[in-house]
Order: sequence, then C-alpha cells, then structure tokens
Amino acid sequence: MARTSLKDADSIACKIRLLSREISACSARLLEPLDLTPSQSDFLYHLTHGQTSPSKIARMMGVDASNLSRMIRQFEERGLIERKADDDNRTRVALIPTAAGRALATDSDPHAELIRDTIKKSLSDTEMRSLLRSFRKLSEALAALDASDMPKPARRR
Repeated sequence: MARTSLKDADSIACKIRLLSREISACSARLLEPLDLTPSQSDFLYHLTHGQTSPSKIARMMGVDASNLSRMIRQFEERGLIERKADDDNRTRVALIPTAAGRALATDSDPHAELIRDTIKKSLSDTEMRSLLRSFRKLSEALAALDASDMPKPARRR
C-alpha cells in the first residue's frame, strides 16, 4: 500500500489520523527489538509509575476493558505482572509489575523518550502549547458529538 503523505491528505481529520499512524508505526519499529507494541509500552509505563488499577489504566490509555484484559493476560503469561487483591479494597485487583516487568519498562523508556524528544525538538515552546491547546479543544468538541447531531437524510421516493 502506498504511503499517503500529510501534504496529500485533504482534511484536517485525515491529517491527524495519518500523523497518529506515523507515530504508531515509528513507535512500533523502535519497540520491536523488545517484543513490545506501543500500547504494551504505555501499559508498562503506567504500571511502573504508580497506577495499579486496571480500570484507571484503561481510561488513561483510551482502551476498552476487553483489550486491557487481553494485555494483562499476555503480561501475566510473560511473567511481567502479578495480580493481587487491592490493599484498600479487597474486592478490587491491583496489578503489580514483577522485577522482569520493571526491567522491561526501563528498557522501553528510551524509545518513548526518543519520540517525545523528536516531537519537542520539532516544535517551539509556543507551538507546543498551541498544539496542546488545540488538541484539548478538538477533544472537547468531538466528545460532545453524537448521532443526533447528524442531519437527517433526505427522504427518497
């Protein structure tokens, strides 16, 4: 499949999707030697930076429960995490990275930093603040959309 460049994309939405795919593809290439996907790397990051609640991690990553459950199962099989009863609420599960999980997270950090640093170097502080402000505004606007906002199709005879 031919790669579409951002300059060839017609709409802003298309440009955003293409850039998102480029970031994901770059992350995947960088993480491939570690046998991690970008989502798995994000998951490890959250686990090793104090998040133990599966539902909170799912929200932070923007994934649904079934995708996160699959990832949790894969990480357990690889010996990277353990499930334990939450100390504050025994009906909840806490996810705890093992030593191997913490080591893999440490190994994956430079890959994420490289992408973050590349983006930071490409934009001035003012451009970065403007971009983040634009992301926030777009996110709020899109979150407010639903099917009732769609115009009704013309009736055909």
